Amino acid sequence: NTIRVSYELVSGTEVITSGSQRISADEFPQSFALKKIYPNPFNPVTTVEYALSTAGLVRLSVYSAEGRLISYLVNNEQPAGNYREVWEADRVSSGVYFIRLQVFGENQSSLFSQTQRLILMK
Repeated sequence: NTIRVSYELVSGTEVITSGSQRISADEFPQSFALKKIYPNPFNPVTTVEYALSTAGLVRLSVYSAEGRLISYLVNNEQPAGNYREVWEADRVSSGVYFIRLQVFGENQSSLFSQTQRLILMK
């Protein structure tokens, strides 16, 4: 499946450039997802992939086993799409951690939330 996008760049009444481009529909996720984090267990770097079916405020957070916020990997607005973030955990000790993906829509309404457990082995 592909989507064809046509465009024109206009200045005043003059068309500066125009064209079209095909975009694979596979680039647009159909649902929200926090994908399997890899590697897990890890030392000291792991990769977090996630998908957004619509735009929203994204918070990708790391928590300790005690529930203490360690850091935000992402804390901003993002358009729909597939994303990859890397957590470099060289400043924290070995142990169990949790990655939480939260997506908020208008008026801070929750659209999605999912958490996965990680093990850091140094």
